[in-house]
Amino acid sequence: MAQDIILSPPGSAVTVRKRDRRLNARAKLRIPVKFITASDVEGHGMTMNVSTSGVHFQTETRLRHGDQLVCYFKFLGRFEGQVARVSGDNVAFAFDISEAKRDRMADQITWLINKDRLGLEEERMAERVAASGDLTVTCEDGRTLSCNVMDMSLTGVAVKTKDERPFIGESVTCGIRKGTVARWLDGGFAVEFTL
Repeated sequence: MAQDIILSPPGSAVTVRKRDRRLNARAKLRIPVKFITASDVEGHGMTMNVSTSGVHFQTETRLRHGDQLVCYFKFLGRFEGQVARVSGDNVAFAFDISEAKRDRMADQITWLINKDRLGLEEERMAERVAASGDLTVTCEDGRTLSCNVMDMSLTGVAVKTKDERPFIGESVTCGIRKGTVARWLDGGFAVEFTL
């Protein structure tokens, strides 16, 4: 049996272990996932661990080895790839992503692991100011959401809505500005504008 190598730094919020056969270290994170297969079967589940090459999650939806999926992970966004292994309700999903996206994901995983312990705030590219007003957000599937603006900046907007929120990573149009849903908020979501 391969021996574990401890990768987490002293005082880290989690212990990350890497076995010799793994290409990327896995972090124990429990975050919601929604997915859709190539044959339009929708499902949801919860991650058990995450790495920059793939994720292990549990779902009651029946999946098979080789199934192509589009997955939306809370805090991480949208990923395409395929099912690498299935064992009961446990699924190993391999990402099909670029090196640049893999690097961004590594940063996001590190932030998720340490944000509560260290009291970290998300880095912002531009200062946000409190704002109010109505805003119509149009989703990829054509749905329109009635929203109220909470705050905004040159690079994005945070809104509240009573409608069903779009997926993290989904492209949306906020009024006349296009953007991507960056994260969910309590009763709403935040959009990063396409610059």
